[in-house]
Amino acid sequence: MFSRTGVSGRDLVGNLQRASCRRRPKGRSGRRRVTAVAVTGAFCSGKTTVARMFESLGARRIDADEIARRVLRKGSPAYREVAAVFGSAVLGEDGSIDRKALALRVFSPRGGARRRKQLEGIVHPRVARALGRALAGSAGRRDLKAVVVEVPLLYEAGMEALFDRVVAVTAPRDRVLEWAEARRGTSRSEAKRILAAQWDASWKAAKADFVIRNTGDPGRMLARVKAIWKEL
Repeated sequence: MFSRTGVSGRDLVGNLQRASCRRRPKGRSGRRRVTAVAVTGAFCSGKTTVARMFESLGARRIDADEIARRVLRKGSPAYREVAAVFGSAVLGEDGSIDRKALALRVFSPRGGARRRKQLEGIVHPRVARALGRALAGSAGRRDLKAVVVEVPLLYEAGMEALFDRVVAVTAPRDRVLEWAEARRGTSRSEAKRILAAQWDASWKAAKADFVIRNTGDPGRMLARVKAIWKEL
């Protein structure tokens, strides 16, 4: 799940959730169905931390990026398409997709946008289908209040209609660059290219149902997560 301009699979997603429309009504028993919550935001802004906080409160947590990894597993249809489009330069010694090598190509200043579009056309529709199945599998559980899914490119990929609520995580740009370098070993120049390929964080925040501003204070973030949890 990589960027701003790619093929999103939006039509596919629209078909997936017409049966589970946003802000769904209560079922026949009067009990509200499991709420599907997307956690989105910029690269390295704290989405995983927020999703894990929801998980600690009782939510089921799903990582869309992990689904993307499974979609690209060695031998899969998506793997074969990526290998055919990008060649052996994006394959590791064991033949699997080298995500760092692939990222270098799709975030390259030269031709990166075109390559991202190709990659997203391969990956996003498959991730949308897998997410639709995962959400449908949890919809009827009486022991579950919410399913929380980390979707970095929620709006870019046109997947927002899969969810009942959206939580946007924002963070100051200078802190994001610091965290990317310290936690992921991502250089500032590379982090800036990744951020430039994503939609503006303030735009995502304006579209979301809830916003969590990550200033680096876990206690404040948890308090905000708990307040949102009560509203779900």
